Amino acid sequence: MLLSKHLSTVAADYVKVLLDDEYQLCTFAFFKKHVKPKQTHDGVMLDSLNHEMFLEVKVPYESAFALSPYMEATRKKMQETKADG
Repeated sequence: MLLSKHLSTVAADYVKVLLDDEYQLCTFAFFKKHVKPKQTHDGVMLDSLNHEMFLEVKVPYESAFALSPYMEATRKKMQETKADG
């Protein structure tokens, strides 16, 4: 079910969470890794790994801290389903 034409999904390699106690805000910073290869006499090798922050989302503490129990309960249900079937 498409809720809006303006919604999109993006993939991230990892996320960092920053807590601002003064304003009661939680910031989720989403990152992608980019591999920079280099050519050597042995072939293509890893030269460096760049980390790019591409999205920052701020939400109230209440929303952020509600995610953890929800995600844990969902993960447990998924594990139980996988073990049963």
